[in-house]
Amino acid sequence: MKTFILLLLVSVKLFAEQTGVGLVVRHPGTLEPTPYRFEISKGVLWHSNANFDYVGGECPTFISHGTCHLNLSWLGATVVDWQPYIFLQDNHGKVWVAQRSSLDSITWTWKEVGCPFTDSNGKEKCGEMLKGLGATSVRDGLNEPQRPYLFAVAPFSSNTSKVWNLWRDKNEAWHWSDLGCPKDCNMRLGGLGAISVLDYSSPSERPYLFVTVDNTSKVWNLWWNTDKLKWYWSDLGCPDGKCALSAKGLGNMMTSSMLRYKTEGPKRPFVFVAEANNPDKAYYLRWTREEKWAWNHLILEKTANIIGVVSMDYYGEIVPVIVSERKDKYLQFSYLDSNNDTKWLGKKEACPSCDFRSVIPISGTHSPNGSGAIVVYRSFVEKWPEFKTYSF
Repeated sequence: MKTFILLLLVSVKLFAEQTGVGLVVRHPGTLEPTPYRFEISKGVLWHSNANFDYVGGECPTFISHGTCHLNLSWLGATVVDWQPYIFLQDNHGKVWVAQRSSLDSITWTWKEVGCPFTDSNGKEKCGEMLKGLGATSVRDGLNEPQRPYLFAVAPFSSNTSKVWNLWRDKNEAWHWSDLGCPKDCNMRLGGLGAISVLDYSSPSERPYLFVTVDNTSKVWNLWWNTDKLKWYWSDLGCPDGKCALSAKGLGNMMTSSMLRYKTEGPKRPFVFVAEANNPDKAYYLRWTREEKWAWNHLILEKTANIIGVVSMDYYGEIVPVIVSERKDKYLQFSYLDSNNDTKWLGKKEACPSCDFRSVIPISGTHSPNGSGAIVVYRSFVEKWPEFKTYSF
């Protein structure tokens, strides 16, 4: 029986109103995974080191005594060829990219990439605030470098919004692309997440964005067609066809998951939502082996709080795992049967005084020994983070 190792990270409320994300950075030679947690407090980017001690902060520009000159808000984060990329927007509307300078360094380099808005003369006109939808990385071929992709949304009228894409080309120049909106653009959009997919027929990793229409459960997919070099919007419908049902994505920002039918095979997307007024009742949207979209229903036993969705290696296959806190104060790990896309297995573990915020995967196709691992972040009263380990 393969063992999943689950590392429980307990941390303090270091900052009020903190927003953040967890990432895993792997050593390019040993593939050893190192999880990181990134937070924003008072406009400063803080991050944990390998020992989960918070270090920083960092910001694009400083004034006297190390005080950050700009307030920062969160847009997204991803890992590109073993390096974390953090996307933030300052209070003047300009977007910044923070990149760790090297694998062995705790310093960060910052680059201002402007904003996607222009005036009538085509001159950049920042000031409008974006809402992060998700960030991912893409690769044009097996021997090509990964490139970061950020997706953000901004309203362009009282009831409508459109999607913008920030991407970096092979010459490391940054570009903004207006990706429009679904259908007649008469809707406000919220984020479910962004991932890359890998097909049988092509070695390239293609970006996929999933968004939902505000106040309904309808999901739209924005995807890149490699053959036609064109973006497409696809209407993916609603759980059980109930488009009047209000639903929300599971987890923080990145709510999509993925599955490889075999470790060397294609990457397929999974999207998870739960009813807004009944979080025990969840649905997932999957790309089937027959190459079509299908909605499925999932009952999460005694769930009080869904922490997040990740992917883990299970007997050579990457499967989605929903991590949640149960009403009886246990941790629940619900994972998809690798041989059946509609059958879910589960395991519960004790977690006294649970207060979780997010979940970080540190398993997957690059796992050295194939075993799965999850780091679950939790806010508590101790000064520094600590670990608790679970296995099943």
